[in-house]
Amino acid sequence: MRQVLTISVVTALAFGLAATAGDAGQHKGGTASGDRMQQVEQQRDQDRSHSRLETRDQAKLHDNDIYGHELMTRQELNQYRQKMQEMHTAKAREQFQMQHEEKMRERALQQNKDIVPPGQGPIYRGELMSVQERNAYREQLRNIQSEEERSRFLARHREKMNKRAEAVNNETEEAE
Repeated sequence: MRQVLTISVVTALAFGLAATAGDAGQHKGGTASGDRMQQVEQQRDQDRSHSRLETRDQAKLHDNDIYGHELMTRQELNQYRQKMQEMHTAKAREQFQMQHEEKMRERALQQNKDIVPPGQGPIYRGELMSVQERNAYREQLRNIQSEEERSRFLARHREKMNKRAEAVNNETEEAE
């Protein structure tokens, strides 16, 4: 599954770069540019859904591919794989995954731990955030549908964290 996700991401990035390079000589308002951007966004949306619902061989799911794996026991991980393999429809798997993710969010909250969804890395200035803030950030980022919305979200977060860092630095200087 990790290979499928990696290939999907690389394909989407390559397609996006090709579209951007092709648009360099066109006007900003050209319809070819808009069509290409729409295709890139559709491909990313498909990749996100596909990676989330990839179920060809659930028995071979790596621990890191399972949402909340860091909060689960070895027995729970094996049971998750078994249940996913036993489900025969995409709808049933999706419903099971949604229930599982909710359960993991509750467990993370109870244990005051971070939960990192597959495919997400570190958070910009995450050390300045509480565990609850980091988990809320990751959940919001996971649910964003468009690249434009994602860019706005990341820019707002970066601005907020830079202000927070500045405030912490000012407090530290005043305390010295």
